[in-house]
Amino acid sequence: MLLMAAMSLLPMAAGATNNKVSDGDKIYTVAEQMPSFKGNGAKWISQNLRKPVGNGGEELSGRVILKIVIEKDGSVGKVKVERSVAPALDKEAVRVVKSMPKWNPAMNGGKPVRCYFMLPVNFSAR
Repeated sequence: MLLMAAMSLLPMAAGATNNKVSDGDKIYTVAEQMPSFKGNGAKWISQNLRKPVGNGGEELSGRVILKIVIEKDGSVGKVKVERSVAPALDKEAVRVVKSMPKWNPAMNGGKPVRCYFMLPVNFSAR
């Protein structure tokens, strides 16, 4: 009886994924293939990062966590600070990530989709 109940749900589950709702603006949190940077993303960020200094001239350090959207074409879309360290670091992290070259987009069913990606940006004191 349990097997029959489970089998009766399969058509509903399959139908739910084949509905006519447009995926154009949907942003996935998980995809079959998640987005990836073409090359070494951490190295690219560190080479393009400018190190802000505090009001007293001291070098700031910490890890800013950004939530970004990788668009269907691989470009970086929305950028939001999820974990702030200091306004100057947040601003620089957003600037450098918005200037990144195109990524490999997320894929679902062999088609590119918009997808969220959490990206840490590290500022280390020398």
